[in-house]
This record gives sequence, C-alpha cells and structure tokens, in this order.
Amino acid sequence: DQVMTLCSTEQGLVCQLNRWAATTGISLDIGPAGEVRELNGATTTVVRLAANGRNDDTFRAPTWTTSGVRLGQITAAPDGSVLALFFGQRGRRGVIRFDPSGAYDPDFAAELGDATSQITDLYPLPDGQLLAFGSFTSIGGVAQPYLARLTPNTRAGATHLGNLSVRSVAGTGAATLAAGYISSGGNTTVLARAAGPALAQFGVANPLADPRLALFQGAAVVATNDNWSAEPDNLIASTASRLSAFPFPIGSRDAALIATTPAGARTVQVTGGELLPGVALLELYHAGTAPVSARSPRFTNFSARSSTGNGSETLIAGFTLNGDSSRNVLIRAAGPALTKFGVSGALADPVLTLFRGSTVVARNDQWEDGTAEDVFLRREAVAATGAFPFDAAAKDSALVVTLPPGQYTAHVTGTGNSTGIALVEFYEVP
Repeated sequence: DQVMTLCSTEQGLVCQLNRWAATTGISLDIGPAGEVRELNGATTTVVRLAANGRNDDTFRAPTWTTSGVRLGQITAAPDGSVLALFFGQRGRRGVIRFDPSGAYDPDFAAELGDATSQITDLYPLPDGQLLAFGSFTSIGGVAQPYLARLTPNTRAGATHLGNLSVRSVAGTGAATLAAGYISSGGNTTVLARAAGPALAQFGVANPLADPRLALFQGAAVVATNDNWSAEPDNLIASTASRLSAFPFPIGSRDAALIATTPAGARTVQVTGGELLPGVALLELYHAGTAPVSARSPRFTNFSARSSTGNGSETLIAGFTLNGDSSRNVLIRAAGPALTKFGVSGALADPVLTLFRGSTVVARNDQWEDGTAEDVFLRREAVAATGAFPFDAAAKDSALVVTLPPGQYTAHVTGTGNSTGIALVEFYEVP
C-alpha cells in the first residue's frame, strides 16, 4: 500500500512517499546545506533531518494535531526558509512559509483557494516569486492553466483592525454600553469616543444627553472623560481628524479620550450619568503608528455587548480593516454562551449577518451550520485566537471570512423577533 516516486530539482533530491491511498504523506527535500527536510502529513508538522539522518532539533516548526489540516508539496527556498502547500487551519489555502529556524511566518501569504489541491510542484525563484505546476486551470478567478508564477504577499501582517463603532441605547447599570479590545505587540494607543449630542446632526432621535466614558483594565479605571472639549491642546480633535472620524461640535457634551496601554485586554464603558438613557455611538480607533508586520503593536480583537432584537433594535457594529491585503477574520455573535458568564436575559438565538455597504457578505444562524469544512475552520479560528469556545449544538453564531481592506458592519438580530443581550466579536485570525 505504499508508492514512492523520485525526481530531481535545483534544491536537491525530492522524495514523495504516499501512504494509505495518499490520505496522509511524507515529503523529503534536500536543503541548500545538504540537510534533509521532512514534511509528515500524518503528524502534520515539518522536521529537518541532518545529512546523517538525525533530527535537527534547532528547526522547530509548529505541529498541527487536527485531522483536517493537510500539507502538500514542500520545498526549500534559497534563503533557507521552507515553503509548503497548506490547507485547513485558520481558513488558509495556499502556500505558507517557515523561516530557517522553523517558525511560522505570519507576514507571508499566498492564498490560492481551490487551486491549492491541484498544485503538484512548487519552486521558489531567485526574485522571491514562486513557480507552480499542476492540473489547475485558474488561480483566484484568473485563467492560468497548468503553470503559474505567483507573487507572495510578504506584508500580510500589516493589514489590521483599525476601528470599531457600535450604536445602542446607553444609560446606567444594566443599560451601560460596553465595548472591549485586545492588543498585542507592545504599547498600543487608542482613541475612544462616546457620541451623544453629536448624533443630533445626523437626525438620530433621543441621543444620550451627556455620555460619560471610562476605560478599564479589569476592574481598575485607566482613564475617564465627561466632556471632550475640556481636554487641552485639541489633541483629541486633531487625532480624530487624522483618523477620519466625524468632528464633535465645539463645547458639546460628547466624551472622548486618548490612552496608550500595554498589550492586553481592556474594556470601555459609556454611561448616561443621572440623566435618562439615550442613543449613543461608541467608537474605538487604532491611533498609533500603523502596523508594518504581524508583530507590530495592534488590536487583535474588538467586541461589543448590548441589547438587541430586530428592526430599529438591531445591534449593529461596524469595523474597519486597514492595510493593502486581505486577511482572515473570525466574527461571532454570542447569546446562549453568555449565560455561562452569569449574563441574564441573553439573546436565545442570534443571527449574524455581515455587510459591506448594502451587500451581504456572509450570514450564519448557528455556528455549526454549513459544511464540515466550515465548522472545522471556525473551530480552528477559535483555537488560534484564544476566543472562548461555543458549546456543541449551541445557537450562537460564527463566521470565518477572508476580507479585503474596507469598512464592514455586522448585524445581530434575534430569530422569531426575539430580544436579549448579545456580544459581537471581531478577531484577527493569525
């Protein structure tokens, strides 16, 4: 039940061993220093063997343990890195890169879609491009039969979550409007704004008369603001203008603050003081230097919790992807899952719809809906981002989507005109 084939390449001798009707496999490649690299499809990892056949433990690639991950052709690049065809985890289908030490390179992306499984040979070119051979007739919707030259994106990690906005009724106590973010890579600067009176210029009925804004780390208050125009030097106004946020009227009772915080999780709350509840818009902006790689300071997650229902009571959260290339995003609407955290009145059956403008991009009712591949990718994205897992057969909603840079909105509604508390989340999938 084993078949072996041999061929010669510029990098050396390549051996392909297929086992169990090619459902798993091992690929061996001779690197530029004479070492042998092994790609083991059964354990789904990459190891490097020295010329004497012993394992080189200085090359430490990640190991995938889920059976849905598939790895194909492997080849060594002239700079000592390793390229491999990859399908399965985190929604990726294409070529991935390991640096000479074996570390996965999150800034490298060559998404090939369905053509990935049709590529039989892959060769790196001296200029960094890749030459692919196979039975494919198109790549990315472009006719390209059997032979293609690929240009990988080496700045994939620069595309990032740039902004969150959520509009809802805010007051005090259980009516507090809350949003959160998680940052990584070092100190990250956030501009947080709570618009109430400023919404009147857009015809919003019953805007919150005097929003108050507070930034928390856990239970500790990091920063607060009541009236934004009381801040000195017009830093908030100039920062908002730089980030293309609409201006607040001078002297208005809207709230805003700028804070630089270390990597970690923070929450922002909007309350209405002693006045009656009203409609507020809560905004979070990445206000620091734009990320240039996956390791740059950045937001990796935005979230917002509010009551929702249907029609005018729909929870609508907008987010922006900034950068010059597409990236994978995990979007979730939690309702039943919130009961595990003591939330009463949680939305029983949320429906999640993603829009770009007025166009529906994707929709999900229950997170296990769709194909086995869809469910697998959602589970893998949850594991990769550290999001809390949904229970099996739960009625919470989730999507994993590959999105180009731009502005998007997520609508959370209740099945059968139901209402309740829902949490909407956006995660960068590494």
